[in-house]
Amino acid sequence: MKKTIFTLVLVLSIAVSGFAQVRMASKSDALKNVVTKQIFNGSESLKYVAGETPMTRTDGELDYTIYDWQTNAASRNWTIMWDDGKINFAFTCATDESFSTRGTAIGTYDAVNDVWTPSGGRIENEKTGFGSIARYGENGIVVVAHTASNCGVYIIPDKDNITPNSYQAVSYLDNTYSPSWPVVQTSGANRDIIHIMATASEQEIDGITEPIIYFRSQDGGQTWDKQNEIIPNLNSSHAITFSSNDCYFMETVESCNRLSLVVNSAWCDGKVIYSEDDGETWDEVVYYAHPGYDQDFTDIIFLYPRWVSAQWDSNMKLHIVYEFNGSTGVPGSGSYYPGIGGVAYWSELMPLNPNALAVGIAGEAGQPFVMDSTYLYQDIYASWYLFSDANHDGVMFDEYIGFLPALDENDQPIMNGEDITEWLVEDMTLHGSYNSGTCAMPVLCVDPSSNEMVAVWVAMNEHYKDGNGNHFYRLFAAYSDDFGATWSDQKQLTTDFMFQLSEFTYPQAVLRNGQLIIAVQMDEETGTYVQGDESNSGNNLYYGLTFNINDIFGGTADVNEVIDNNTTMRVYPSPATEKLNVTLSNNSKIVIYNITGQVINTIDGQAGVNTINVSSLSSGVYFISAGNKTQKFIVK
Repeated sequence: MKKTIFTLVLVLSIAVSGFAQVRMASKSDALKNVVTKQIFNGSESLKYVAGETPMTRTDGELDYTIYDWQTNAASRNWTIMWDDGKINFAFTCATDESFSTRGTAIGTYDAVNDVWTPSGGRIENEKTGFGSIARYGENGIVVVAHTASNCGVYIIPDKDNITPNSYQAVSYLDNTYSPSWPVVQTSGANRDIIHIMATASEQEIDGITEPIIYFRSQDGGQTWDKQNEIIPNLNSSHAITFSSNDCYFMETVESCNRLSLVVNSAWCDGKVIYSEDDGETWDEVVYYAHPGYDQDFTDIIFLYPRWVSAQWDSNMKLHIVYEFNGSTGVPGSGSYYPGIGGVAYWSELMPLNPNALAVGIAGEAGQPFVMDSTYLYQDIYASWYLFSDANHDGVMFDEYIGFLPALDENDQPIMNGEDITEWLVEDMTLHGSYNSGTCAMPVLCVDPSSNEMVAVWVAMNEHYKDGNGNHFYRLFAAYSDDFGATWSDQKQLTTDFMFQLSEFTYPQAVLRNGQLIIAVQMDEETGTYVQGDESNSGNNLYYGLTFNINDIFGGTADVNEVIDNNTTMRVYPSPATEKLNVTLSNNSKIVIYNITGQVINTIDGQAGVNTINVSSLSSGVYFISAGNKTQKFIVK
């Protein structure tokens, strides 16, 4: 069924307005730099000029890899966190120039003993690419990866005893539709039901070009009782084309056996499709409404959530962080804009501000809130504080948690645009070619024992460039201690002098007991050796980093502070049970709203601490405002 185009469309020939002092050009500038993304499917044999001898491992290094292209445009199933504190991080590696040793490497971090264990190379006994991993059984791992002609399924019986280059495929997926870019997850009481989604490469089935097809095995991959199926939520009523790397599985929620697939295609609604009966039936939560998946966008562009990382909370409400970017052309065209980008947050509890209906969203303020292209352009992208014609007078919505920042002398983001005296990025397309924009590759991780969340992503660093003038990607993060109700300012994680001339890409992250654990690809040049961007094949590492949350974000976990027009407001605790404390620097009216925007209480706030009784409020999310700023809090 065709959808009506309700999104704001943007003509590519919009005139560019002038520069303001220390500010970038008009927000339409970067939209001129559309490119076609590079696609690899795992079967290529690429070879470039030999580099130096690969580097020797040091503490924290999971392995080096000459093959340094990990994904086309989206997240994959790379990470497993175990109850015993072990964490597996998977990546594609190769140790020779011809990539004959390419396969799935799995490094491990032992959080209890603070020990990183390198992978030792690929786990498969044959050449593979773009592997995906999931828990299998009590202590095992299932791997699915692309071979030269098919997709193989490999079982590691014991995660604590991984022998490199030794595992033979227990089976290969049916090759009728040339499955590629497979992702895997398990479900069932014993985590022994294997589910795989893959792209039918260069195929057309039931009116869909390159559809996503489903496979299921209930006997360890020996046989497949479902194969080459297109589930109803991904049929021709929902899309007419997919491409590589358009979906990945979330970790299965064991309490309800919820198996969840995140779909972040440029030519489909953004949604999470889930099953609680081991893949027999499926339901979905939509977070982005596409402007018209069967429409021709040759002369216009649309924005969409491009790289999505998702988590369920304890009430089975969906939370995501996403990289936004754009596309243009006819359905299926693989275009994006390297000069735009950013990381934002969405949840089923949106919008964060109940008083302002987001541009382009039909209906009243409140839930459900489904993003569209207009919201992503008008309220997110176009509000960046360095645009000379920024929307909202340069005030960015709270959910815009990761934008390209100007940096201070300590290499940390300057959050107030009025404090910026110089801007050193002359061209926002000058970064490594990873099918990415200015801020990219976000990961949302949660601590299962608390309400804490951390979003991690990479962004251009204005201070450091390589010899070709490309800015290095560095690691940034933001923190929430109330499951996304409020977020800290973004912080750069890689400010150490030893990282000054280093690039960080493809991060994986886990949050455990106040510790942020990251595995990330790191090298000394921008771009990839696979594409010929780099001259040195031996400086690509998968590197392990650990951080203490309190060291990064200070007192953010205890107090949320908002400064607006010289007025400081602090709200604590959140969650609150009986009393909520609101500290103001001067007298101001305090207003409390419920999630639909209805005024619940109005108080004449005084400078100092104002204690408000919230014991009569039902459990849930509320909003509190003082002056012109609105902030969330939670009542238990």
